[in-house]
Order: sequence, then C-alpha cells, then structure tokens
Amino acid sequence: MSITKEERILFVDDDKMLRELAKKILTREGYEVQTASNGADAVNYLRKLPFNTVVTDIHMPIMSGDELLTIIKSDYPETEVIIITTFPTIDTAVSTMKLGAYDYIIKPINFDLLLTTIAKVNERKKLLNELKNEKQLRETIMSLFESTQDLFISTIKSLAEVIEAKDAYTYGHCERIRDNSLLIGKTFNFSTDEMRDLEYAALLHDVGKIAIPEAILNKPGILNETESEIFKTHTTKGVSILSHIKQLKGALLGIKYHHERFDGRGYPEKLKGTEIPLVARIIAVTDSFDAMTSDRAYRKSIPLATAKEILIQEKNRQFDSEVVDRFLKILTI
Repeated sequence: MSITKEERILFVDDDKMLRELAKKILTREGYEVQTASNGADAVNYLRKLPFNTVVTDIHMPIMSGDELLTIIKSDYPETEVIIITTFPTIDTAVSTMKLGAYDYIIKPINFDLLLTTIAKVNERKKLLNELKNEKQLRETIMSLFESTQDLFISTIKSLAEVIEAKDAYTYGHCERIRDNSLLIGKTFNFSTDEMRDLEYAALLHDVGKIAIPEAILNKPGILNETESEIFKTHTTKGVSILSHIKQLKGALLGIKYHHERFDGRGYPEKLKGTEIPLVARIIAVTDSFDAMTSDRAYRKSIPLATAKEILIQEKNRQFDSEVVDRFLKILTI
C-alpha cells in the first residue's frame, strides 16, 4: 500500500539518538519517517518527497531550524512545522509563530504530546480544507461576500465553527456572544449598520485563535508567561486576518479591543474607560460571562449567580458599569 502525504513525517535534529528514538516511536504509530541531522539535509528530502509535517530542532549546525522553517513556509506552504527546543523564551516562541510554525514542544520530548500534536495537524487540515492559510481565508470570505449577503453571514458562522473546532472548550461560544451582544446593542439604540458590525465582531472576536497553537488553547492548567504572551496575540492576529475585507472594517475594533479593561490594565494597547470602543466593551462583558458559565480546559463552569456577582464586582475595573447594568437587566427578563 502506498504511503500518503499525511502519513509522512520528517524529523530533523542533530542528536542521532533522538532521531533514532523518534523514528522508532513514530513508525510504530503508522507513520513513514525520514530523519535529517540538519536543515540542509532536510531541504534535500523536501525536494524529493512531500511531507505533511516537519518536526525540527531550532539550534543545529549548517542550517538552523528557523532558517529551515522560513524555507518550508516559502517553498512548501502546505507542510506544517513543529518546533522542538531545549531553551524556550518568549522571543523564540513568538518569532517561530510569526514565521509560521504550527506549534512548539520543549525538550526533553514528551512523545505522547508530539503524537497528539501531529494528529491535530491532520485534524486541522481536514477541518479547514481550502482555508489552509490566511491568504486563502481572506480570499474565500471575500469571494463569498461578493455573491450574496446571506451567504456571507453563513460563511461567518462557518468560520466561527472552525475557531470553536480548534478550541475544544468553546463549542457554541461565538453564537452565544453574538446573541447576548446584540441584546445589549439594542438597549443602546444601535443603528442597523452598528448592529451588523457588532454581530460580525461578536462572531469573529476569537478568529485570531486560528493562529494560536492548540496546545496553548486546550492546556489543562494556567498558562505560563511565554504561553500567555502568545495567547494574547490572538486579538491582533484576528485583525490581521480580516483587515483586507472592507465589509468587516466596522467589526475590527471589537475584535482587536475585546480584552481591554475599563481600568486600563487589559491588552493589546491598555486603553482605558471610554477610550475602548463601545462594541468592544459590550463583547468584553458577554465574552467573560460566557467563559465563566462554560467549562474550560483549566476549570469547570461557575454558577450563574456567582458569574453575575463577579460582573458586579468588576464594574469600572474590568468592565464598563453601564454595559454590565444593561446586561444584568436583560438576564432578569
């Protein structure tokens, strides 16, 4: 039986014993495995055979993992890259994510984690289908929008489902945020255009998570400093993904600033009070409320009454007090 691309892995590391161990374990799991001791040898393999996944160390002789990653994303964009490193830092993690790495794993390698990550690479490709990179994502949404507005709404909802499929703990999250945000928007007498922008922003507020490693999104515990900094980039990554779509311009402020805090201690720009766009202040409340009342990787949901008390306690700290008051009134109806 011929080997498919999805079953072929290239493992790159200058440690011979690690290469042999990796090949043994991955082969046992049904993958065809090629190994290389440096980036240059890896490029030679890539020229001969298609690989679904490349697992590579960063620090190697002749050609580094960063250099190899750059070549792969330029010449073989359909191949996913998992970085392995002994000394993780925020700068290293962020730079490799910017270069296009799918995920990173810290040495010594936990092979169960590596196998899970490789499996998720295959799952992600199946879920995204033609949406394999940001360029295709933009082009697909734009072409569908040009057909009909109804089809565009369906596409937005489908994209929200892709986001939720990556984060196992957020099923239905985007539509609940949309529904609650629109209820609040009505109390502010938003215009038709403002309601449309609020709807798009609520559905797509987490679109940047497509670019965040699933190991971080689904980590069963508190994120460390490096992971937290990577996670926070999902707001600006979301804007980057959608910024070329003129029909979504009005939604970008809600997407970018929904993690700002009323007291100025949020991200990405530490805006304070009414500096934060109203659409983002609305999504901040509905997003946090849904997060509190839903199961997450790091904790179980809390009771509705407790979530309401937290909203009240965080008035004028995390949240706009007027938005909180309007939302709590809606919840009592």
